[in-house]
Amino acid sequence: MRRSFISDNADEVIPDRATAYSPLEKSPDGSAFERSETNLDWVGANALVTSLNEFLLWDEQFRKPTIGPDPQAFRDLLVSRQADLENDKPDGAGYAFGLYVKDNDTYGPSVYHRGSWAAYRSIYKRYLREDFAYFIFCNRSDVDREQISQAIEDIYLGSRS
Repeated sequence: MRRSFISDNADEVIPDRATAYSPLEKSPDGSAFERSETNLDWVGANALVTSLNEFLLWDEQFRKPTIGPDPQAFRDLLVSRQADLENDKPDGAGYAFGLYVKDNDTYGPSVYHRGSWAAYRSIYKRYLREDFAYFIFCNRSDVDREQISQAIEDIYLGSRS
């Protein structure tokens, strides 16, 4: 991976980065926007910068693990719930190293992560048994990523029922 990194400089110019936007409340028809970025140099939840192509490589670790001396053990660790945080989400999902793990009676276990920072919004979800994953990367704060996520699952998983 050549383009994924942890950003610790809010003033850094990042080539090909999508700018985040939020609609102006004063815009009666919703067509006016303002940039919505951060000026914080925090390293944490908001610091990962990646591209769609490199995110595909991260996702591939769930299908064909290659990282570490024992790739399958590393993959299994990524999807194992941390015991002290078991079922810490209202939907019953447990925390597992930056991901949430949830069992579905019909489709088996899934891993997911939802992120938001400034006007950026994202969802990553993989159904492990179904070998099905999707990601939603938005650079507008008013996009309903949950509605898009549900529509994707209804179309793809609904067709497999």
